[in-house]
Amino acid sequence: MSDREKLKLARAVGIITIANIAARILGYVREASLYYLFGQTRIADCFNAAFSIPDFIYMILVGGALSSAFIPVFGGYIAKDEEDEGWKVASIMLNMVITLMLAAITLAMVFTPQLVYVLVPGFNASEIDMTVYLTRIMFIQTFFMGLSGVAMGVLHSYKKFTAPALGSVLYNLSVVVVGGLLGSRIGIEAFAIGVVVGAVLNFAVQVPTLLRLGGKYSPVFNLRHPGIKQIGVLVFPVLIGLSVSQINLFVSQNLASGLPSGQLAALKTAQRFMQLPIGIFAAAIGTAIFPTLTEQAARRQFGDFRRTFSLGFRSINYLTLPCVAGLIAVGLPVIRLFFEMGNFAPESTVATAEALYYYSLGIVG
Repeated sequence: MSDREKLKLARAVGIITIANIAARILGYVREASLYYLFGQTRIADCFNAAFSIPDFIYMILVGGALSSAFIPVFGGYIAKDEEDEGWKVASIMLNMVITLMLAAITLAMVFTPQLVYVLVPGFNASEIDMTVYLTRIMFIQTFFMGLSGVAMGVLHSYKKFTAPALGSVLYNLSVVVVGGLLGSRIGIEAFAIGVVVGAVLNFAVQVPTLLRLGGKYSPVFNLRHPGIKQIGVLVFPVLIGLSVSQINLFVSQNLASGLPSGQLAALKTAQRFMQLPIGIFAAAIGTAIFPTLTEQAARRQFGDFRRTFSLGFRSINYLTLPCVAGLIAVGLPVIRLFFEMGNFAPESTVATAEALYYYSLGIVG
């Protein structure tokens, strides 16, 4: 890898890291606002549980496919100067995402009460009703997150990182503004509405950059295209891993729903704390080097591929290992400092810190 390429890579990591830090800060403000108004109570439990089914649909249909398969395939066409074929693959992928998302969301809308009951059987009838209501609102954001995912995959393949990074900032900012302004007036659904507004803006901010690339959308649905077949081969093992991860989250929520109110929210808060070093450092480095790895693999530059991969792997470990030690050592006082206000009680601090201790041990893996 030349010095110029290293400089570009470092710049990309810097842009993504800054945006991730901004998004995480806004994510903290979002969580703090939520718990300031409602505390770690069953209301917060319902809100956190309502994310689960929409997130599952997104991760299985879009998130895993884009991160593991679409970017390498589309980026490979770009690297080999076969942009027309690449844009055909992107068009087919977009059409598939729209079709599958609409079908999955429609089906989930119909069976939301049954799905929520399986997810949180420890909730009483009124709590399940609230979770169903919030889940149905959040299904709207799932559709726009799907569109954002395809747009982000295309932009990352062209090494355009600014617009997708800004989208994640706008997403959290929208939840903070809408939830903060309306939460005390209309209740917890204000935060769900903020999630939908954020998802729309996340996609909208990427559209101008996408249009400037000059790509051609075509209403094709050719599942036999070699690029789509290659995506199918690459995505299958990742879907298995994602399914296991999502099932693990579902089991945790299923068990936590039978605990006293607020425990599910405590698990979610601890999980988000645990994801800070992953989201800020590991995700930034991984996002920045992935298109470069794809390009080097497509051009069969395997020596450069190994060196780039080694650089990314070492950088991630160098930055995340101290974070693990820090979260374990000062988790309790940090949670007390940033969250113990308003309706967030001291016992909620203790419960969140205990969960964070065990979650932190899994960061490196």
